[in-house]
Amino acid sequence: MAAVPYLITGNVRRGPLQDYTETNTTIVQADGGATINLFLSSATQLATSLTVTLRNVTTNETSTVTTDANGDYLFDANNWTSGYSDGDSIRVSATTVDVTARTDVNDSMRDHKTFQTTANAWRELLSDRRGNEFTENYPLQVELQNNHIGEQNPSWVATYSAGLIATETVTIKDVQYRKSYTWSGGNLTTESRWVVV
Repeated sequence: MAAVPYLITGNVRRGPLQDYTETNTTIVQADGGATINLFLSSATQLATSLTVTLRNVTTNETSTVTTDANGDYLFDANNWTSGYSDGDSIRVSATTVDVTARTDVNDSMRDHKTFQTTANAWRELLSDRRGNEFTENYPLQVELQNNHIGEQNPSWVATYSAGLIATETVTIKDVQYRKSYTWSGGNLTTESRWVVV
């Protein structure tokens, strides 16, 4: 095991919606460390006092650190009980997901697998691999086919207030969709859903 410091540092930014992110890297001792920045949701605000989890996948050891007032975190791989070795696989993750959205075995109405609305009427609810239900605040991520938007010939217009984006309007196939933003002290406080104008 190496005795020299190996610093894993980075900055974490978050948005108004809940999110989870993780990044993997490999320790290369000659580099002396790694910078891993994490971005959650729209990543417009500094993620202060947020727990960052660092896991040495090779040794299966996990540690946590908390971001400071600038959203920065710092961890020395030597702080793992087993230390580290050149070539160890490292996973760095952070989440803003509300843990109350997870399955509660004592409350069948919060079961992420099935949800009963009326007698004998069951429907499936989507959840991520950690058992968090997809909700309005923790939406299911959707990726469009690469050429789909281009074929629709969209146009995009933004309005600004005090140098900050106030609205975005996208026109796709003659239908306008608008999203609004509210700011306080330079920080994004609310972000509306896309609505048809």
